[in-house]
Amino acid sequence: MIPRKRLGLLVACLVAAGALQAQQIIENPDKPLSKNAGRVVVPKEVMAISDEGARDYYFKYPYDLQVAPDGSIFVEDVDQLLWFDKNGRFVMNLQKKGQGPGEILQLGDYAFAEKNIIVLALDPDRLLYFDSSGKFERETPLRNEGEFINSILLVLGGANYLHTSDWPRVTGEARYVDVGHSIKTEMEGKEGLIKHATFPVKTYAASVGGASGCLPIDNFIAAPYHNKYLVLSHTSEYLLKIYDVEASAVIRAFRRAYRHIEQVPVPEAKRTGVILNGKKFLKPNQKFKNDIADILVHNDEIWVVTSTRDMNKGVLVDVFDEKGAYTDCFYLKLPEQALRRLDVDVPRSYVVQGDFLYALEANEDETSVIKKYKIGS
Repeated sequence: MIPRKRLGLLVACLVAAGALQAQQIIENPDKPLSKNAGRVVVPKEVMAISDEGARDYYFKYPYDLQVAPDGSIFVEDVDQLLWFDKNGRFVMNLQKKGQGPGEILQLGDYAFAEKNIIVLALDPDRLLYFDSSGKFERETPLRNEGEFINSILLVLGGANYLHTSDWPRVTGEARYVDVGHSIKTEMEGKEGLIKHATFPVKTYAASVGGASGCLPIDNFIAAPYHNKYLVLSHTSEYLLKIYDVEASAVIRAFRRAYRHIEQVPVPEAKRTGVILNGKKFLKPNQKFKNDIADILVHNDEIWVVTSTRDMNKGVLVDVFDEKGAYTDCFYLKLPEQALRRLDVDVPRSYVVQGDFLYALEANEDETSVIKKYKIGS
């Protein structure tokens, strides 16, 4: 199903873009404040979860790794929402295939509330509520007026903050366009979703004979911060924003001087693409990688996983405080197979909770594994 584009969304995109230009951006130098910046941090593996010998689940294309407040580990896969306890023992698959009460035909996303696991089911769009034991309690239909619901960003005060995106309408030759990615809320007892902000994301779009498709060039990345903020990145440039969900406003924008990393051209046979009425459109090679690969939160710190790699040191992680000051940086030395996930845009491949890093990795034989690392403070 292809959603319909609305004029209101275009207006919102222009308003959001104008607000960003008017807002002062905090400029940081290319070197942080810490005298110990640039050190190499080597995480210690403490646990691994694989499907070797498993009977009740399998890893095919795992993605969307999350860790619940109690340390339980969740990951999405083909027709599976797998739940492991904090010790890595399998608990259950929360996805029961179907369209009935408590059933999920197409899995979208999930999040954790105080007493519930909230699951986004697509086609039709619904939010399903499961209790702490995995028992289905209720569901809420979602009415989104033609936009695609991508994920649950944050749960706060009875409101679910959702990430939605428009579908680009193009005619003629394939080209780059800005697609609106929005933050909306769903609240029980209120019909429809309430839009709060829209951010443009560069996308390569094509249309042939009425069929259309798109390939994102930049990434919309959002990380919950201090329970009521989202740390955002939505361009290829090094720029971060802190969005206050209660105020429905970007309260801070900041960046640091950063040297773009050249992108190694991807051979045509390995490039992603879409087929429209028998014609294939490939994602164009870009001269540079996106500066920001991911955003993680460690206690009060904002960790920016950059596109900078060093064969001997690992991946460069920049550290900012809540005021947008560039305070520190370090190289995270992970196995090469762990870093592959950053280069193929697998969503939520890394999670930081306390002094532990959780990572989705691919073994040398291309099988998948979830690993838990001790990283210290």
